[in-house]
Amino acid sequence: MKLRTVNIENFKGIKSLNFDLLNLEKKPRDLTCIVGDNGSGKTSLLQAIALPLSMATRRIRYAN
Repeated sequence: MKLRTVNIENFKGIKSLNFDLLNLEKKPRDLTCIVGDNGSGKTSLLQAIALPLSMATRRIRYAN
């Protein structure tokens, strides 16, 4: 599975973020590099992507 687009709203410090992960041929990229200063939200971005994917694959544990 490859992501084509990412849309995040109101997740941790990210108010709104929308971007495509497509190359110039409009195909999903094989590799994307996330670069930024400490505290800029790189980990929050990855967590926002991972959460719905883990829920979709039912690999998340629910607390009782």
